[in-house]
Amino acid sequence: MKKVTLLCLMVIGCIISFSSFAEGKSANVTARQPVNVAKEQQGKDIFYFKKEIGLTDEQENKLKALVYDIQKIMVANKAKLDVLTADLSRMIKNKEDMGAIRKKLDDVSKIQVDSTCVDIENGRKIEGVLSQDQLKKWNSIQERERNTK
Repeated sequence: MKKVTLLCLMVIGCIISFSSFAEGKSANVTARQPVNVAKEQQGKDIFYFKKEIGLTDEQENKLKALVYDIQKIMVANKAKLDVLTADLSRMIKNKEDMGAIRKKLDDVSKIQVDSTCVDIENGRKIEGVLSQDQLKKWNSIQERERNTK
């Protein structure tokens, strides 16, 4: 379970990295940190440690493709969640029927579960791109980076 969690967090970091990469910026967010951390608290992503991990260009391209795929899904799911939570807030404020509120909460929950499943699935795909040695190196780097903060 710990390994899956590490991979899920790595995917999140890759998503952040790829979105910055796609915009032509240098991303520097560690997979284990929340997106909204202050700049001075941000770490470096897996692509920053490409040489240390020993990523080949082919692996880097595969990782970026995986990140791109999950990013599309997560952006769409976030947009859906934004609409649902706004509706839910309105419904609560207007003291609407609890059955309708429960249904809206179920809709929110389903998207959250779907997003988590996509994250886990892509984490497994990413694990398949990295060798066991590379995965150990990446995990060590993440631990080292956390301990230097």
